[in-house]
Amino acid sequence: MKMKRRTRAAAKAITWRIIASATTALIVYGSLRYNGFHPDMAVRLGGVAALLDMVIKLVLFMVHDELWHKLAPREERS
Repeated sequence: MKMKRRTRAAAKAITWRIIASATTALIVYGSLRYNGFHPDMAVRLGGVAALLDMVIKLVLFMVHDELWHKLAPREERS
């Protein structure tokens, strides 16, 4: 049962990351198009923004998780 819950949690995290990164890409694309950028350039920059968003937030989450773990009471650490 525990493994099924972990698999479901991982799938949820991955699908959420895809939705969040796609949202970032669309916001950047729309903002650039509104400001007169060529569609090709807006797509490229939107993709770069989504990729950077994904990498930066992954690293920040890992740092946050490590700090959270270090601050946990001893009995919760494993």
